[in-house]
Amino acid sequence: MSCIAIDLHSDCFTSAIRGDVDGKSVKLVKKYFLNKKSLLEYTDTTDYVAIEATTNAFWFHDKISPFVKDVIILDTNKINFKGNKTDNNDARKLLDILEYFVSVKGVNEIPRVFVPNIHIRELRELFTSYKWYY
Repeated sequence: MSCIAIDLHSDCFTSAIRGDVDGKSVKLVKKYFLNKKSLLEYTDTTDYVAIEATTNAFWFHDKISPFVKDVIILDTNKINFKGNKTDNNDARKLLDILEYFVSVKGVNEIPRVFVPNIHIRELRELFTSYKWYY
């Protein structure tokens, strides 16, 4: 079972995945820019993708969900995730959390952000972009 953790930003993302190097299991971290090629790189063999809840997490979820088994937007407030503002370390920590829940507690126990359908999100955008004039 393969897991990928994503530390997502507005123009790029940092990916952490477990891989084998010289017979040892290590976390491989790589930075990508947001484009179609980057989004589809791991989709053939990936079961679970975890994304830290950010502004564009729903967009990322929509782009990658048809190609993987499950995309999880982690509710980092419920797991007391405190990133240290280093993308590589944040991605590694997210991978540890995802692997723990997948292998020990179960995928259904992962604290996740509910992803509403696209119509609900479009309605919400109307309220967030509306400007009040006095």
